[in-house]
Amino acid sequence: MNIRLLFLILFAFSFEIICAQERNKNQIYDIDNVISWSHAAPDQIEQLKKVINTRRDSLESGEKVNRKKVNQQYLQSIEAIFNESQKEAIFGFLVNDSILEKKVEQLFQKSSLNDLPKKYVKLLKQELKTVQFDISKLEKRHKFNSELKNSLTKPLKERLKHLVFSSSHSLNKIKNQWNATVSECSALEKSNKKFFINYHFYLHLENLDNSISNELNDLVEKPGFDGVLKSIAACDAERSAANSNYLQKQDSIVRKAVKEKFKTLFYGVLRQKLTNFEPLDRNYKSLNFKGVIDGVIKEKESKYEIKSKNDAYTSFIGKAEKSGVSIEKAEILWQLIEQRNSDLEAVKKSKKLGANSGLGLIDIDSQEKPQVKKRDFQKKVTELISLKEYSALLGDELKVNANKKSKKQLKEIFDTYKQLTKEQSKEISKKVKIYFYNKELNTNYYKYNKKVQKQKLSVLQFYFEKEYRKLMSSYKIDVDNSNKKGGAKYEF
Repeated sequence: MNIRLLFLILFAFSFEIICAQERNKNQIYDIDNVISWSHAAPDQIEQLKKVINTRRDSLESGEKVNRKKVNQQYLQSIEAIFNESQKEAIFGFLVNDSILEKKVEQLFQKSSLNDLPKKYVKLLKQELKTVQFDISKLEKRHKFNSELKNSLTKPLKERLKHLVFSSSHSLNKIKNQWNATVSECSALEKSNKKFFINYHFYLHLENLDNSISNELNDLVEKPGFDGVLKSIAACDAERSAANSNYLQKQDSIVRKAVKEKFKTLFYGVLRQKLTNFEPLDRNYKSLNFKGVIDGVIKEKESKYEIKSKNDAYTSFIGKAEKSGVSIEKAEILWQLIEQRNSDLEAVKKSKKLGANSGLGLIDIDSQEKPQVKKRDFQKKVTELISLKEYSALLGDELKVNANKKSKKQLKEIFDTYKQLTKEQSKEISKKVKIYFYNKELNTNYYKYNKKVQKQKLSVLQFYFEKEYRKLMSSYKIDVDNSNKKGGAKYEF
């Protein structure tokens, strides 16, 4: 819109107001209007006729007339003839309603109040119009008494100014809050602005009538407002996570989980503020940020531990099946392992408690010692599965330990009997490894009973030594004679 056109519109608007004011100004001098407005009594009508005739005669006389003085005398007469309620009615009718509305619109445009909530705009305009009506009425009634007019209209004008200023000030303050929020949170959409501004503006009002209170309740229940909270919570979660040095030291999985946790907690705080009709000031001081991070870390570790345990269980059951151990026995074995681990952990805690009591001089009960728990566990295992099943299930682990021990023994044999051929060495290695494997197997299987274990190992050694001598003899080597001459000393 160019400046010339804008000027013409403003001029036309001002001219219309002036013409309307002029029309209203002359209505006070019409006897029919005054009688109609005041519901004048007969005696008041007679007095009014005289006053109007006097004014007309004064204005129509050929002498130089002081029109202002004549009209002032007329209004003074009106004040004398009618009572207060009649005067209120007379001068109230002089106020042009369309002019009032235009003045209110001018106030709104000048103070940029059209961004206020629609419900409040309607009420504010009505309030401004009422105050402006009282001002205009007093200005017309006391037109020729400036001191009285100013005295009576001053508090009303201050009221008008307060209504406009307080609304404008609150609106600007909230807009600044919105702009600050948007600058830190690009995720907030423009559609959220209306919810944000309307909500906070209602909170700034000192007194809320029922209609405004209902409007506020309806506003916070709208689905769109939930989007405002989620957007703010999301960007605040990002900002808080980025500003936490402690969190930045954690791995990406924890950082991501913490941001999601922050988002949920921040949303809860904002939702509570909304429920309590409090400003969405994004203050999360009630939350223990480090505690939240530690909780996520602990939860992650717990999940990892459960997953590891589940993986271990699946692997164990699968291995047991492949080894020929029935699923029923494998399940019981797993339960025994779980119980054994739990018992050992309890013993560990009990020992620590015992060390911290009685100056550490009181030993815990022998039944609580770890070796007792381990023996009980091993006994239950041997009662559940046979030696063959035990070997099939744990053969790979037993073989590793057996090979380590047999390696040293074989080195001594080969260093002593260098005349052995490759095939002979291979045969000896096979028998020695089998022996150490069986020794490892029986040692572990019968661990619960030292006496039985010793018997089993003795028998195992006896038969091995017998076979070993026989094998070496077939290679023309006298093992017993070599030992007597100070040769290698073997375990067997």
